[in-house]
Amino acid sequence: MAEKKTWFYRINQWISFLFCKLYFRISAVGLEHIPKTGPVLLVSNHASYLDPFLDAVLLSRPVKFMARHDLWNKKLLAWWIPRVGGFPIRRDIFDRQAVKMTLDYLARGEIVVIYPEGTRSIDGKLKPGLPGVGLIAYKSQAPVIPVYIDGSFAAYPRYAKFPKPKKITVYYGPPINLKTEYQLPDEKETYRIIVSKIMDAIRTLSPRGE
Repeated sequence: MAEKKTWFYRINQWISFLFCKLYFRISAVGLEHIPKTGPVLLVSNHASYLDPFLDAVLLSRPVKFMARHDLWNKKLLAWWIPRVGGFPIRRDIFDRQAVKMTLDYLARGEIVVIYPEGTRSIDGKLKPGLPGVGLIAYKSQAPVIPVYIDGSFAAYPRYAKFPKPKKITVYYGPPINLKTEYQLPDEKETYRIIVSKIMDAIRTLSPRGE
């Protein structure tokens, strides 16, 4: 059974929403595409540290998301991140434990955010996706919702020290139709086909087609 929002999650979401609304004038398009119940795999572009907050701040359901494992080396973050839905992933290897956790969350009916590019974009443009995301989609067969965050790179790119008050819009697309791909063999080439289709769906949501 999916988890409900804890009081700590609610407070963090409210603070994040207030900040994002006032500072970034955040808005969303396509929220109606998010299922009210059941598992959801949100696949989003990744151009800023802000993205996990931006993907989730306007959603009525709690969200799980991957965060790089070395953030757990800092005591405050190690305490805080799991309480707002984060779980660790190693980016230097194929992290089977992170994949298992993702599949477990989806099996319990949770929303999980994944960044198919694997890391933040250096120039703000969408990069090729990693096949591990295709594996998760194939194994879970959960609804896959593409997301494009427009403005997060301008607001807070990789090497910036502080975020700028730039307008941010989050675009949620309709579920990606992967019925044909789910009939293909359970192998790496199938995962690559799936992730390619996922990246095309994310790109379609970009106002500039990036």
